[in-house]
Amino acid sequence: MGDLWFQRGIERLELAGPVAVCGDIHGRLDLLDRLLAALPPGAPLVHCGDLVDRGRDSRGVLQRLIDVGARGVRGNHEEWLCEWLIGRVHGEDGAVIPRLDAFGRLLGEATLASYGLDPRAPLHELDAARAAVPAAHVALVAALPLALDLVVDGTTYWVIHAGVADGLRNPAGLVVDHAAIPPWPADPQAVVPWLARHHRDELLWTKTDAAHQTDVGRTVLFGHVPGPRPVDRGHCVALDTGAGTRWPHAALTAVLLPERRFVTVT
Repeated sequence: MGDLWFQRGIERLELAGPVAVCGDIHGRLDLLDRLLAALPPGAPLVHCGDLVDRGRDSRGVLQRLIDVGARGVRGNHEEWLCEWLIGRVHGEDGAVIPRLDAFGRLLGEATLASYGLDPRAPLHELDAARAAVPAAHVALVAALPLALDLVVDGTTYWVIHAGVADGLRNPAGLVVDHAAIPPWPADPQAVVPWLARHHRDELLWTKTDAAHQTDVGRTVLFGHVPGPRPVDRGHCVALDTGAGTRWPHAALTAVLLPERRFVTVT
């Protein structure tokens, strides 16, 4: 599969409301189950990525999402999981480190442990360790797009893990800046497809809160940056309320569309 795992761009998803879009789950199966129980019966679940790491049951989270038919997007933590699964995990200097303990930066040891693996396993155990991840879980993570073009009852939204930061309008704010890449689009509706094609990492890694998200012509639903409560600023909705963190108020939040009502569980 190789680099094909990293080329999934934008997918369109049309649903009838109410639809629940949730923030980062980070291995907290307990919170996910509470959230599912609190949602309107039959409401489809869409997630903003970062399903794994930190919490103690990433395996359980992936299986539950499969069980309920959830859809969503890739987070930076799924990016690392994919890189490990194909043996391509990068260190600080850009070198390839095919080691399980390379997950340490993102607290991925918890993900490995949820599959019964030792994060400190030596290199010769790598292939056997990968085989411990069920094929259905591999397929779920590998299929996650960078963005969802979500339509609920005729209203369009973007679902993007890190949202669209204001600073990306300035080329100096982009992680990768090539002169050959076309400039920032004049049409706001073209911004997300442009980023997905030319600056995909910005949709996964750039950390900005709701106060610093740019307007791209429709509401962007995002996670990635935890906050004490969800925030709806009209052009964007921040949904990461700290699931998987050590905060005493760590919670999992979803917004119900199209009414834009929050549901939070602790």
